[in-house]
Amino acid sequence: AEVVVLQHGWRHENHAVAGAKNCEYPASRDSEVCLAELRRGLARLATLFGPRFLPVLVPPWNRFANTLIPHLASQGFTGISGGPSGFAGSDKVASLIQAHAIIDPVDWAGRRHSRLNSTSNNTGLHPLAAILDKIISPLEATLAPQPSALRPLFFYTPPPQNSLPALGLLTHHLIHETALWSFLDQLFARLTRHPAVRFVSARDLFRKD
Repeated sequence: AEVVVLQHGWRHENHAVAGAKNCEYPASRDSEVCLAELRRGLARLATLFGPRFLPVLVPPWNRFANTLIPHLASQGFTGISGGPSGFAGSDKVASLIQAHAIIDPVDWAGRRHSRLNSTSNNTGLHPLAAILDKIISPLEATLAPQPSALRPLFFYTPPPQNSLPALGLLTHHLIHETALWSFLDQLFARLTRHPAVRFVSARDLFRKD
């Protein structure tokens, strides 16, 4: 499989005001400073990785000031990717391709419980069956024949591939431990055997027509 590189901020430093959630590019920072950092990062990654680098921003902590989003295309970015909620206002920026990771295998509440309870055997991950259901159920629902009063069911035509939902998987580099690697091995082994699942490269997801 092809490996490509996306831009994960600049230094992964928190610049949020006291009491706010971690964010490298909050609205409180000077926009010119933020954009200058992002340009430097883009240029450095392009030099280091050449054609393997895609000019797509994946902001640290999946947070990014919506006031900066309209300026990303002029800095050389073609796409943006985040967590399940995406980014406020990004849907109004037609120049940016968006593909978000909406499936999170990490059970954050379980991890907090494990830290507080030394006898807990919780791996900090959601059950494999639950993640499989979240990924496969929407695909099967889209592919399933829909009843119609105007035509018999056997005339059903599957929807085109580009109308199927793209379901990104969110991973976390700071806690990517052995349990998560093992979990992903099992998950991908199951997904590759399912006829409704097709793996798509980031290059295809963020390709401009």
